[in-house]
Amino acid sequence: MAEAAARKAWLPSAAVAICVALELLVATSGLNRTVVIAALFGLAAIAVAVSLWLSMGLRRESLALRAIIAIPLALALATTIVLVLEAEFRRQMVRP
Repeated sequence: MAEAAARKAWLPSAAVAICVALELLVATSGLNRTVVIAALFGLAAIAVAVSLWLSMGLRRESLALRAIIAIPLALALATTIVLVLEAEFRRQMVRP
């Protein structure tokens, strides 16, 4: 049992490392600034969600508990992305 737990202990770190590598690729891709900002927020949220999911053992919990945790995270991410994209849109409208 301890060996299985030790083997799974590296999963959150590996998931975060993969998300960081993807963030670096997106940040240096030369895409439109708005797309990069939205993608970076999304990747950061995915890193947090995967880390929480794996470290808290939510896979074994009921669907209701997983929803109670996932829905606020998704709403916060969606609200943040909308606000950042709106601010970027307004910045572009002010500077022609």
